[in-house]
Amino acid sequence: MRLLGNFLNEKGYSITAPLLPGHGTKPEDMMKCTWQDWYKELESAVTYLTKQNCTKIYLIGLSMGSLIALYGAAQKLPISGVVAMAPPIHLGPKIIYAAPIIKYFKKSVKKEDIAESIDGIQRVAYSEHIIHGVHELLKLRKEVKRSLADIKKPALIVHSKDDRLCLPSSAQYVHDRLGSS
Repeated sequence: MRLLGNFLNEKGYSITAPLLPGHGTKPEDMMKCTWQDWYKELESAVTYLTKQNCTKIYLIGLSMGSLIALYGAAQKLPISGVVAMAPPIHLGPKIIYAAPIIKYFKKSVKKEDIAESIDGIQRVAYSEHIIHGVHELLKLRKEVKRSLADIKKPALIVHSKDDRLCLPSSAQYVHDRLGSS
């Protein structure tokens, strides 16, 4: 997301990219966080931008971040629109749906083929999926699915047709259920 943020900032847009609780520190920190903690960080970012006299605020999120952005739009935050990139509504690996049970037996699963950097920018990512965090993502996903009709702001849904984790059918699902359609 840093590449996109830098690009938009170079074009004259004010950007804030909050580091969500449990992210970018150490994997153990993720085990203490809930999706509500992530959402509170989004609310704080929107409040910050409002106080900076930003007249139009757009929420942009990738994967789990797109769920938070969509949820924020459904909660009637003072925004102008939302961009959801690869929303994880339909997930490829079916084992993900077992996270609520697996988390009691296994804390994490190693990620495969993680890029250390993209275009020379160091990535801030864990080398493992924290199962508690996956369970929280599933809870957030459920809330987002329930609230899509409440989104009345313009929305752009972007998804790679080759995504095997967050299936491309997710984009159509979100589009078909938005209140702004």
